[in-house]
Amino acid sequence: MAGISLVMGITGILTSFLAIGVIPSAIGLVLGLAAKNKNSKSTAGIVTSAIGLIISVIFIIVFSRLIKKGGVTDLLSKQGAQEAVGVIINEYNTPPEEMGMPVETEFNPHREEAVLLSNKSFDMITPEPEIKRLIGAGVDLYYCTVNTTESLPEYIYSYYDKHFLTADEKHALINTSDNTVSEIECMGEYLRVAVHLYDSSSEINADTVFAGDTLQVYRVYIDNTDIVVE
Repeated sequence: MAGISLVMGITGILTSFLAIGVIPSAIGLVLGLAAKNKNSKSTAGIVTSAIGLIISVIFIIVFSRLIKKGGVTDLLSKQGAQEAVGVIINEYNTPPEEMGMPVETEFNPHREEAVLLSNKSFDMITPEPEIKRLIGAGVDLYYCTVNTTESLPEYIYSYYDKHFLTADEKHALINTSDNTVSEIECMGEYLRVAVHLYDSSSEINADTVFAGDTLQVYRVYIDNTDIVVE
């Protein structure tokens, strides 16, 4: 049994490039494990069978990718053979996004003066905000009304990323929960946010929406969502 395992392992290695090598390799591995305590050849059989099995699996994966790209004819051609070798050599150099793997966004180092990160999704506050344009302002001014006790600075970047159509816009994010309005405008590398008192009982007007006392001014940096108080 150990001898058969050794033969099957060698056969699996020799035929692994045909993909069918997985069959004798698997058989050899099973027989080698079964004969492990009976014969010294079993160790060699297990090793060679395992190697044959691994190589066969690799070739099956590579072949399936090549067949998916160009078919069996291309696979058997000289160009297909060269591409197969290239796939094996470059497998570990393939960018994660090309392999369908999730990729973490690379952010710049955080600033020492940052107090928070604006890294929460605005969808958690309202998944479908109603954004309207205010007529009469000197710039493209839009407003959105929410009612939340959440810390809005942590959601500002997500709001900007999803709802600013151009960098020249200005948005008024009105929070009726604490009667404030956040004035949001893009200043290039950061968003400048000025928080004003707001009279929620009055009509929303482009000329007076930011007329209340300024409570706080902060920046949300676009490169890494740092929040820095001015």
